[in-house]
Amino acid sequence: MDKTFWQGIIHNDFALPGGHTIENLTDELLGYFGSTDPLLRDEFGYAILVNWMEKGFIGPEILRGMVPKMITNLRMGIGEQETDSVFLRSFSVLHLATLIAHDNENPYLSAAEVRQVMEAGLDYFQAERDLRGMVGEKSWAHSVAHTSDLLKFLSRNTYLNAADLESILHAITAKLTAISPTVFAYGEDDRLAHVLDAILKRHLLSLDILTAWIENLGEPTKTRLRMAENGINGYATSQNVRNFLRALYLQIELAEHRRPLADELIGVLKKSLLPYGWYKFE
Repeated sequence: MDKTFWQGIIHNDFALPGGHTIENLTDELLGYFGSTDPLLRDEFGYAILVNWMEKGFIGPEILRGMVPKMITNLRMGIGEQETDSVFLRSFSVLHLATLIAHDNENPYLSAAEVRQVMEAGLDYFQAERDLRGMVGEKSWAHSVAHTSDLLKFLSRNTYLNAADLESILHAITAKLTAISPTVFAYGEDDRLAHVLDAILKRHLLSLDILTAWIENLGEPTKTRLRMAENGINGYATSQNVRNFLRALYLQIELAEHRRPLADELIGVLKKSLLPYGWYKFE
């Protein structure tokens, strides 16, 4: 299909066009995830699929069939940096986030299928090396933000238990503390903080577990070692940790309906941020 065809769908409030099967149309749209053209990838491929899912045009069997395809895409070109293969992986993990979000509202996946998505998402989060946000005219790569969205919706899924949520916390730690020259400058810290909000709302993890996790992530000795041993890359990593802790602090502090557990974590976050020079809290 050409761009005029897809633009017509958008202009017609995402109505299904006559003379085409939903299976063929969705397959073509999924194929755009690897495009370097943001119109095909973002505005057509991703946006049309999301709207059709919200309108109920795509049945559960088709949605379920998308899961293994997206998981396979996560391994395509994995480990490459600053190549166009990142778009297929990043938009596939974003679509997995949408599929899990849809399952949270209208269940169609089994526990085994949700767990398969979680395991694939965590593996991908660890293995992805292309951490770019905006890539010039090609627009968003945003692999960290898109994976954060998946982890957020997974954290809300009732099939995941306390051990699963701890695995997600450890994955966030690993990503933030991996030595890298990339400073996350495109909202990745906020998107990661949203994962913690989803975890807190499940009420499955104790204050001790969450406190230990935050204290370990913000431990000042580790910060100094990262910077001393890895130079500018260590500084970038420390900056990512600080920005995340700050985003998490602000999200919890400004929440309209603070949870008792979240109130306790505010004090822990203050102490964790002190080594990073954020001294004034009153």
